[in-house]
Amino acid sequence: MSDIHQQAYIAVSKERDDLRTQNAQLLHELNEAVREKERDADTLQKAIKGHFEATTERMAIEEQHAEMAVECSVMLTELNDIRQKLHLAEQQNGELREALKRLHASIKSHEANAEFIELWCDGGETALDVCNKALAEVSTHKQGGEAGGPLLINLDDPEVQWILGLMCFQCGPIAHVLARNGHQIEQKAEKEQPYVMTWLLRKYVEFGKRADWRSKVDAELNAMEKAHKEASSHGKEGGK
Repeated sequence: MSDIHQQAYIAVSKERDDLRTQNAQLLHELNEAVREKERDADTLQKAIKGHFEATTERMAIEEQHAEMAVECSVMLTELNDIRQKLHLAEQQNGELREALKRLHASIKSHEANAEFIELWCDGGETALDVCNKALAEVSTHKQGGEAGGPLLINLDDPEVQWILGLMCFQCGPIAHVLARNGHQIEQKAEKEQPYVMTWLLRKYVEFGKRADWRSKVDAELNAMEKAHKEASSHGKEGGK
């Protein structure tokens, strides 16, 4: 082989070796790139899986939140119902308390009526007897030392009926005020009642049967009681 051929062969062999080295290097780089891509793909797959799991978990949490929101709404509705029932119960309790007060007042009234009826029975008088006595004394009763004189009344008059319907426990306080101011009244329910009825009938006529006659009577009784207290006070001071 000539030197030229030998040199060419050497050059071709070197170039071939260089190409083999380059191919091996490229193959190595390619394998590294493939492995890198595989690692990237694995990382991406893990990330996608983690994201999917996180999304699934978040969806489950959102579903739980939605269920809790529904439960809260139901609880609020029930709470409002309870509040309304409580308010209604408070109103009913108030009505019951008022009814109980009226019942107690009615019981006291009935007890007083029973006591008064017992007094009538003990004295042999009935309610009709008391009313008749009051009517009989209208024209003859003396009040404060002065003769009453004849008096005509209308038994259909509502005010007259109210006067004649007064019970002994209603007449008692008025009789006590009158007695403290000079009226001669025996301290017995069956005596006080007709006296007060007679006195009120005369006042009703005296004040012209006006609608405000009761307030005028109250004012007169208050004035009597005030005068009695002032007189009692002066008497105590004079005794000192």
